[in-house]
Amino acid sequence: MKHKKTKTVVMAASTTAVRPYEIVQSAISRGDVNKVRHLLDNGASPNERGRHDTTALHWAASADEFLIVALLLDRGKAFPTFHVPPA
Repeated sequence: MKHKKTKTVVMAASTTAVRPYEIVQSAISRGDVNKVRHLLDNGASPNERGRHDTTALHWAASADEFLIVALLLDRGKAFPTFHVPPA
């Protein structure tokens, strides 16, 4: 009888807090429109800015996730804001 080899995985606890923006960003990078919808339904802000001053809309557009872009725009909250200095 042959024995199966098993792997033991040890996970270390992290002391780093995960920001809601990072969870939304992760769902966008996986193309998980249902997860993004769930996060938005439960209070995640599509306007929160992350590293490099980007929003969920920036991430979705740059990843060619058109369904997620449509979802963010449909919610009416994801319009990017720009600061235009006076001329």
